[in-house]
Amino acid sequence: MWDIIQKYLKEKNMTVYELAKKAGVRRQGIYALRDGRAENLSLKNAFKLADALEVDVNVFRERE
Repeated sequence: MWDIIQKYLKEKNMTVYELAKKAGVRRQGIYALRDGRAENLSLKNAFKLADALEVDVNVFRERE
């Protein structure tokens, strides 16, 4: 999951802080994904992050 978020952060030249602020989610939740302390997003947060990254929410269903 983090790999997908990181890919779009790089494409948008955006930091985790900027993403969290734009999406209205806590940075700690994004960092938990990055650090492996969480593997999934709630549906609500998935939609918020997708909107902030300007991508379709289905990108989070992709697996590398």
